This record gives sequence, structure tokens and C-alpha cells, in this order.
Amino acid sequence: MKTSWEAEEESLLVVFDYSGTLSLDAVAFARPASLAGELYRSGLADFGVAAPETFWNRIVNPTWEEGSLGVAPYCRLIVREVCAGWSEERRKTSLASLERAAAMFVTRYLASSLIHPAWHHLLRGLVEESRVTVVAATDHYAEATTAIGHHFKTMRIEARPLSAAKTASERNVYIANSADLAYRKDQDGFWRCLRQGIGGAAGGEVLLIDDFGANEAAGDDYGRREKVAERQRRTATILAKVFPGRVTILPFVLPDTEGRPEETTSLIEAVSNRIFSIVAGSDPSRQLERP
Repeated sequence: MKTSWEAEEESLLVVFDYSGTLSLDAVAFARPASLAGELYRSGLADFGVAAPETFWNRIVNPTWEEGSLGVAPYCRLIVREVCAGWSEERRKTSLASLERAAAMFVTRYLASSLIHPAWHHLLRGLVEESRVTVVAATDHYAEATTAIGHHFKTMRIEARPLSAAKTASERNVYIANSADLAYRKDQDGFWRCLRQGIGGAAGGEVLLIDDFGANEAAGDDYGRREKVAERQRRTATILAKVFPGRVTILPFVLPDTEGRPEETTSLIEAVSNRIFSIVAGSDPSRQLERP
């Protein structure tokens, strides 16, 4: 017997942004107090990267284009920027220590980027539905793909890179990482790679849940308000062009919830209920989102 979710045979592609949407701990890691502690804990502070503003201005913001397109892993970018200008002698004596500090920082960041528990029920339900394909889409560094797969695995959900979509079981999540695809989510190429990777699952309705960078930590250029608005506009235009079916975008923008986790949970539950309704085909307010 078909469930209510299966009553409508048309496929449904549900795409979740990862950092800032599924994972809110990734955002929390980058808040100034937390980030400062991590810079000291990893040892990067010993190499002149002790203040959050130094971290953003000296490392992340200048190298994001390279890192998010897979030109170089996050660890390598950190090492390159910190040791730029070092003498040959200092490289001989300090480079190995810097590499260990960078590796510890990146490892701790990715290990802390957990999927918020309030999303678990929805995600488990979606992967069990035969007409639903779930994708975790992210603008991220190369190291993130494996880490995201691990975080899903702790939920007993298999998550595989998009490149494995044609050989993997249908009942898993696909990970579309900009560093693997060499395109970011506000570029046509990202979504064309995604459509090609999942094949027939891309022919029906598309549902995107994304913060578009709005939930990023202060100091991160990616989350600047004007960039968020432009990224959402461009993404809507691209989705309408790349996918033939109905496209629904649910922006996931947090209120100022630091210290008020119940508000975050309530927002996730509200969005989850909306998604359940859309999947069931009973949401009269849904509309094709085109600019």
C-alpha cells in the first residue's frame, strides 16, 4: 500500500544547504569567542593568527575562491597564507609545526560541524521515501565531503559524493560539494552537475532549503547581506533554468538565537513541517519561485 507521500508519483528532489542550515554548529564554531579559543587550542595563535579578525582577513576571505572550487584543500591554504614571507630557515624549523596546527584546526572544525538534532526526524523520513532524492549541497572545502558523510553515518544514513550517485543505493543522501564539482551553488555549473549526477530524479519537483550565507559568522565575507541577497536571486534564476519541474525555495534564516536554542529548534520544526506538507502534496501556498 502506498503512503500519502507516495500518492503522487512525480519525483521530488530535496536539496539542503549544509553549513548554516543542516549544521548550525559549523556557524557556532566561527563565532568570535569560540573561534579565538580554537585558534589557541590548535596552535595557530603561535604563528600570529590569534584574533578572529586576523583569521578572516588574512586566511579565509582572500582564499575562499580557491578553497571553495577545490583548487587547494583548506589545510594547505592555511599553511600557505601563514608562512608566506617566511625565510628558508624558518620553514625548515617551523613548517611541520604549522602543518600540524592547521590540520588540528581543520579537523576540529569539520568534526564540530554536526547536523542539528532537530533535523534528524525529517531526514530519516525523507530517505525512506521512494520518490524523494535528498542532496546535501554545500559551498565548502575539499575536506568537507568526507566529514559530511561521517556526520550522516552517525545518524545511520548513508551519504555519498555525487560522483557515486549512479552506483550507490537509492536510499541514501548525495553530497554535492563545490570543491568537488569546481562550481559554487550560485553558478550554473553546480546545478547542471547535480542534475546530471542524479539523472531521472531531477525531472520532477525541486525543493531547496538554504540560508544563502545569511547565518554565517560575523567577519566572513560570504555572509555579507548584499552577497546573500544576490546569491539567492542568482540561485533562483539558475534553478528555474536548469530544472524542468516546479521549484520551491525555503530560505532558512536564523533569528539572533545565541543563548536561545529553543528558538532554533522551533524554526527547524516549522520548516520541517512545511517540508512534510510539500512532500505530501498538501501545501496550497507553494509556488514556483522565479525572480
